[in-house]
Amino acid sequence: MLNKSTRNQALASTLWLWVSAALSVSILPLLPHIAWWIPLLGAAIIYWRFSFKQQESPSKILKLMVVALSVGVLVISYTKVFSLEGFVSLLTLTACLKIIELNTPRDYCLLVFLGCFISACQLLFSSDMLWFAYTLLCFVLFHWCLLLLYTRGQLFQQFRLESIKKVLVIFCQALPIAVVLFLVMPRIGSLWKVPLNSDTAKTGVSDSLSAGDIGNLNQDYSVAMRVTFKQADIPATSDLYWRGVLLADFDGKTWRRNLSPSISSPLNNTQKGLLATAINARSKPIYSYQIILEATGRQWLYGLNTLSVNNDKTTQLQDYTLVKTRPVVSRFQYDADSYPNVILSGQLSDQQKSVYTQLPQTEQSTSTAQLDNPRSLDYAKDLRRKYADPEEFIGALMQRFNEKFSYTLSPGKFSQTNAIDDFLFNQQRGYCEHFASSTAFLLRAAGIPARIAVGYQGGQWSNDKKYLQITQADAHAWVEVWIAGKGWKRLDPTAAVAPERVELGARSFLQSIAVHDSLANRFRHSGMMQQLGLRWDNVNYQWHRWVLGYNDQIQFSVVKGLLGGLDAWRIGALIFSILFIMILPLLLTFYWPRPREKPAKIFYCLTKLDKKLAKVGLQRESGETLSAFLDRACEMQIEHRDALAKICREANRLLYKHSSNVQSADCEGLARLINRLKIK
Repeated sequence: MLNKSTRNQALASTLWLWVSAALSVSILPLLPHIAWWIPLLGAAIIYWRFSFKQQESPSKILKLMVVALSVGVLVISYTKVFSLEGFVSLLTLTACLKIIELNTPRDYCLLVFLGCFISACQLLFSSDMLWFAYTLLCFVLFHWCLLLLYTRGQLFQQFRLESIKKVLVIFCQALPIAVVLFLVMPRIGSLWKVPLNSDTAKTGVSDSLSAGDIGNLNQDYSVAMRVTFKQADIPATSDLYWRGVLLADFDGKTWRRNLSPSISSPLNNTQKGLLATAINARSKPIYSYQIILEATGRQWLYGLNTLSVNNDKTTQLQDYTLVKTRPVVSRFQYDADSYPNVILSGQLSDQQKSVYTQLPQTEQSTSTAQLDNPRSLDYAKDLRRKYADPEEFIGALMQRFNEKFSYTLSPGKFSQTNAIDDFLFNQQRGYCEHFASSTAFLLRAAGIPARIAVGYQGGQWSNDKKYLQITQADAHAWVEVWIAGKGWKRLDPTAAVAPERVELGARSFLQSIAVHDSLANRFRHSGMMQQLGLRWDNVNYQWHRWVLGYNDQIQFSVVKGLLGGLDAWRIGALIFSILFIMILPLLLTFYWPRPREKPAKIFYCLTKLDKKLAKVGLQRESGETLSAFLDRACEMQIEHRDALAKICREANRLLYKHSSNVQSADCEGLARLINRLKIK
């Protein structure tokens, strides 16, 4: 721990630099989620401390005023005080205010720990692998600050790679424990349930549909969900209709969900029985798949017809759509089975028939009454008189779309009062929502129950063909029409106008008809960039599936496979084994006998000389130098005086030579002189 004598100005400046840099890096990804004035306040405090060299904390009264004012402004900044953004903002504000009294080592430690918590908060908003790596980088910076603090700045003066190596060693030591805890610790879920603000985390399709809503998503290639099929037999692209939300109410401009109990309530016993009968019949084909849905801020989920999900966090409504018990504010993974050939005929109640044949109410004025879209109403009635059978009526309507209409990304503006009339009889160019809205209107005008289905269509396979990537550009709207004895049937007028849109998928089709006039757009839609994007998405997908999607079921199977069972003693033995393996290198370092170093050859030669002289009774006394010993030997062995003198000179030359420069070859001469010495 640093004390006052070692806390010099240079060390304080170094700590300031690194702690401020680490805190700034950790706050950077949170800027879209925290109050805008908090980073400015932190920057102002840092500037004040650095510029005016304020080494002492301000008075307690001033600190209390700053804290009270900041907290008050924070409360005003959020309409929902009890929200995830509010708590993250409070934590960030606390770290910024701590800079005011950053003086003692304890203050630095507290700020470092706050910074680690702030870095982890990034994963509350995005759990992609890239952000996880960014969080680890922030942790490395804060651990570097701790090492700098407790080594009195010595690491800062050393070679940088050596100091970074020390930090990485700390992480490597903790890695085995983290892996074991990840594998065996029970999945207890979130320790808190803090909601997001209502205006965040909402993307993709909504519970209403107006002209242009889906068209606005056609250039948004952000991932909406990823689907992995569990069998080799998969549907064709033209059959991949990911049904999400159904819209039944129409006011002449916008389609919305109907919230009446007869439609939005959970499945009743009769419908559950029909669904169970269909499942037990194992109607072919059956598609089993797993969906990883990105955060939407909404409750509805997606799947193919007819959907069956066994998940206690989901509920199926009477229109067989699937909803989550809570809004999807984080990535959600669920398994589903679909039976597309199952016919759930049943019967529509009078109330349901009224909802699905409802048309915009008549607008009354002081002088006259006018129906919305009168030309479309007359056309539907005339066509129904000609084709009494609903399926023949639908066939004639689709033929008209195929012959006279075209698909475009820029349909232009339509009439504000009679938009469907303008589309059907004037413009005749539009996007999927235009075709779906006009078709549903004409069906209802002919007395045929109809509704709008909104979701996604198609998708793009990953490079390894392991999963299907569905983006916001795949958003699509189609029609579901009720046929007596056959139930609800899918009807996609877009397929009649532009079949390539359904057969190729949104991305391939939209790129084939779009004109990218800028170099940036051409580069973005190039084959190389698309392949790179798919490869990176594949990495993220595996991360989401096996790390973030590591749930109770996967944990049980993995641990059971590793240990052969789920007994407490097996798990305890695993944890103890990992701890022992981690501690073993330390034990070996301190207690393992170290091998003796091999003596240098010069000492080997001198030992041999001592043995030869010992044969004639010459022993070196304690503290006697080599020169004194050999001088005494020369007096007693006069006949060997010249040989002993040469040995003394050569040995002293080698002994007083720099040790790093003494090589084995240098001792060869001394060894030869000693070998030639023949003493009897």
